[in-house]
Amino acid sequence: MASRKLLDEVDKLVAVSSSSSSHKELVGKYTGVLTQITALPQPDLTDALHHFIQSVFAGEVSLMVSRTVLTELCNILPTLEDSFSETISKFILQKVQTRVISFEDQVVQIRKHLSYLYEKQQRWKDAAQCLTLIPLETGQKQYTVEYKLETYVQIARLFLEDDDPVNAEAFINRASHLQADTTDEKLQIYYKACYARVLDYRRKFIEAAQRYHELSFKTVVNEAERLSALEKTLTCAILASAGQQRSRMLATLFKDERCSQLSTHSILEKMYLDQVIRRKDLIEFERGLMEHQKAVTSDGSTILDRAVIEHNLLSASKMYNNISFKELGSLLEIDGEKAEKIASHMISEGRMEGNIDQLNGTVHFEVEQPLVTWDTQIQELCGQTSRSVIMGVAEEWEDMEEYSQQIDQMKRQVSSLTEALTKLKTSGKATEADCQSEDCGRPIDWYCRYCKLFICTRCSKKPCSNGEKHDVQDFEEMYEVCKEKYIEWKASKELAMGTLSKQKKKLQEEITLEIQKMANASPEQLVSPELTKIVTELPEKRKLLEDVTSQISEAGSSLQSVDVDSLTHQEFIQVFGELSDHLFEATDLSKISLSASCDIITPKTSYDIDITPSGDILLAGNRGFNVCDKNGNILRSVPNNKGDFTSIQYYKGRIYTLLKEPKGSNKRYVIVYSAKDCKECCQWKLPDYGFVSMLAVSNDKVYAVDSDSKKVKIYSLSGNPLTDFYHSLFKNPVYMSKCAPDGVLLADWSAGLVYKIDCATDKIAWQFEVESPRGVYCDRSGNVWIWSSKEKMLVLRSADGKQVKRFKHDNIVSAGIEYICGFFISDDHLWGAACGKGVVRVDMIISKDG
Repeated sequence: MASRKLLDEVDKLVAVSSSSSSHKELVGKYTGVLTQITALPQPDLTDALHHFIQSVFAGEVSLMVSRTVLTELCNILPTLEDSFSETISKFILQKVQTRVISFEDQVVQIRKHLSYLYEKQQRWKDAAQCLTLIPLETGQKQYTVEYKLETYVQIARLFLEDDDPVNAEAFINRASHLQADTTDEKLQIYYKACYARVLDYRRKFIEAAQRYHELSFKTVVNEAERLSALEKTLTCAILASAGQQRSRMLATLFKDERCSQLSTHSILEKMYLDQVIRRKDLIEFERGLMEHQKAVTSDGSTILDRAVIEHNLLSASKMYNNISFKELGSLLEIDGEKAEKIASHMISEGRMEGNIDQLNGTVHFEVEQPLVTWDTQIQELCGQTSRSVIMGVAEEWEDMEEYSQQIDQMKRQVSSLTEALTKLKTSGKATEADCQSEDCGRPIDWYCRYCKLFICTRCSKKPCSNGEKHDVQDFEEMYEVCKEKYIEWKASKELAMGTLSKQKKKLQEEITLEIQKMANASPEQLVSPELTKIVTELPEKRKLLEDVTSQISEAGSSLQSVDVDSLTHQEFIQVFGELSDHLFEATDLSKISLSASCDIITPKTSYDIDITPSGDILLAGNRGFNVCDKNGNILRSVPNNKGDFTSIQYYKGRIYTLLKEPKGSNKRYVIVYSAKDCKECCQWKLPDYGFVSMLAVSNDKVYAVDSDSKKVKIYSLSGNPLTDFYHSLFKNPVYMSKCAPDGVLLADWSAGLVYKIDCATDKIAWQFEVESPRGVYCDRSGNVWIWSSKEKMLVLRSADGKQVKRFKHDNIVSAGIEYICGFFISDDHLWGAACGKGVVRVDMIISKDG
C-alpha cells in the first residue's frame, strides 16, 4: 500500500515537471520520494525503484532535474545490498543508453561502482570491461591526467588478474603516455608496479626485473613490499634468457646485501659465479613460481628449464675450449641434438661466442679477454671521437668565422643603403633627371616597362621599341613604391639575418657543450649511448652549418656594393627594382609561349618533381625516388620497398617526401632525407588516404593534405603536429607545391579551385577557379602554372591575378598525358611529372620585343 502511494506521488511529480519553474523545489521532492523508496522492503523496493528511474528519464522532466536526481541515486547505490545494487546499476545503464552524452558524469560513476562490485566477486574480466567503456579520451568531459592514469592502470591490473596480459599491455601502454605528466608519487608507483607485472606476464623477464628492482628502493613503499619486489626481481633475473643484460642484473643483485635474506640467494650465487646448476637445486625455487612462469615452451621444456640450460651452457663455455654434443647434452641433462640446437641459437643471437663443427659433432667456444677487449673498444672510440672533433668541429669553426663576416657585410650594406635613401629624400625633384630617349633632355615623367626607359611625356607619345604604344608607369609613383619596397626588403633581410644568427649561436653552444662532455668523460662514460649519439650527430650538425652558410651566401648575393650616394632617382629605382626581383619589369603573359615540341626525358613513372640549388632533378616514383641530371640520367637511386613516393621537395639541405603504401593499404608517411648523402633523417605517420596526395614545405613548416577530412595538417620540420587548416570550400584538396617566398599552393580538383596559403598566418591569400586542377607551380616571377586535367591544358595565372593565359599543347595531348602532378621551370624549360607517362619537358619562349 505504501509503495503504491509513493508510485502515485512519482507520477504526479512527472506531470508537474513541465509546468513547474523551480528546479530546486522539484529536486527536493524527488529526493524525498527516493529516500522513502529506499526504506521499502523487498520485493516492493525493486518495483518502486524501477518505476522511479523510468520516471526520472521521462521526456517531461528537464535535463537539469534528471541529472541532479540521478546523481543522488548514484550516491545511494553503494549503501544497497551488493546483488541488488548490481541489478539497479544495470537497469539505469540500460535506460540511459541512448542519452549517455547527457549523463556522462553519472554513467561514469555507475560504471566505477559496477566494476567495484565485479571485482569483489572476482569477476575480473567483467570489472575491466566495465571500466573500458568510460570515454576517457572521447567524452565531452575533460578528465585530469591523474584520473585517466589511475583508470588505465586499474584496467590493466584487472586484465592481469584474469590472465589476459595482451589486453593488460594495451592499457598500460596508454598509461605510459601519461605517467610523466603527474607528480603524484603514489600513483606513479601504482603504475610502475602494474607495468612490472605486465612485463612479467609477457615473459619479458629482464625488463620486468629492472622495474621490480627500481620499486624495491622506493621509500614510500613499506619494507615488506620492497622485499617482495626484490624477490620478484631475482626470480625474473633467473628466468631471463642468458646474455649480457642478465649478467649485469645478476651482478647488481649479488652485490645487493638485501638479497642474502632471500631463500633463492644460493641460486643467485651459482649463477653469478658461472657455476653449473643441477636439477635438485631448483626444486624449492620452482615451487614459488607463479602459474605464468611455469609455462611450457614450444620444445616441451619450461621457462625455468630453458633459462638454466642456457646458463649451464655459458658456464660450460668458460670451462671447455670445445666439447662434443653428446658430452654437452650429458652436462646439461638433455639429449645432444637439443644441446646443439640451443648452442646454435645462442651463438646466432650473439649471446655466446663460438662456432659449431657439425661434421665432428662439436662446439668450439671463443673466450674473450675482458681487459684487452675493453682497452681496444676504448681506443677505437677515442680515435673516432678525435677524428670527428678534428675533421668536423674545427672546420665548423672556420665556417662560423666566414659566416660571421658575411653577416657583418650584409649589415654594412643595408646600413649604407639606408643612408643613401635618407640623402635621396632631400636631393631635389625627380624631374631634374633627363629623358633617356635619343636626342631628348627633358625631365622624366614616365617609365616604360617594355623598353625599360625613363622618358618624358612628349616621348611617351611616340611608338615603343616594338612599334607599339609605350606601357608607362608614373615616375613619382614608382619612386614612392620603390621606397616602400625598400623598407620591406630591408626589414626582411634583417629578420633573415637575425634568424640565422640565432641558429649560429644555438649550434655554437651545442657543439661547445658536446665537446666539453667528451673532454670531461671517464672511460666508462665514453661508451655510453649519450656520447655515442654525440659522435654520430656531429657530422649532421656540420651539414646544418653548411646549409646556414649557403643561405647567407644566397642572401648576400642579392646585395651589391654600389655607391648609392651618387645615384639619381632613376638609378635608385633600378637598383631596388633588381633587389626586389625586378619589381618594375612587365609580367605580360602574352609574351610567354611554349614551343610545339614535347620531349619525354624519362618514361619511368613520376608523381612529382623538384630541383635542388645545384641543378639536380628529384623524381618521386614507384618504390623510391631518383636524383637525375637534366638529361634524365640517374645520378643516384634511393629505393624504399615500403611503398611509392607521391610527393618530393628540396628544402634547406633536406629532401621531404610523402610515401604511400601499395594498393590495399591507405597508410602514408613523411620521410625526410639528407640531400647530401640521401640517408634517412626522420619520418612520421600521416592520416590514411587511398590515392595520390602531396606535401609542401615553406616557412619551416610541412604542409600535408588530409583529403578525407578535408583539411591540411601542419607539422614542424621534425614531424611535431602544429595545427590543422580548414576551409569551408574544401572538397578534395590533394595537390600541393611551394610558393616562394612564404606560401604554398593547394589545388582542390573536385571544387575546381586553386588556393595560395600564406604560411606566416596560415590563412588563404587568394583563390582561383580552374576546371579540375591537378599539379600547381609558382615560378620566380610569381606566376602560377596549373594543369587542368578536364581541359587537358596548362593554365597560367599572373602574379597579380589580372591576367590568365591557357596553353593547349597538341603534343602533350597526343602523348596520352592526362595528369601532370608536379612542375618546375629552369633554363627556359618547363618540366612536368606526368605520372605513368614519365617526365615531360617543353621549351618556353619569352619574347623581349613582342
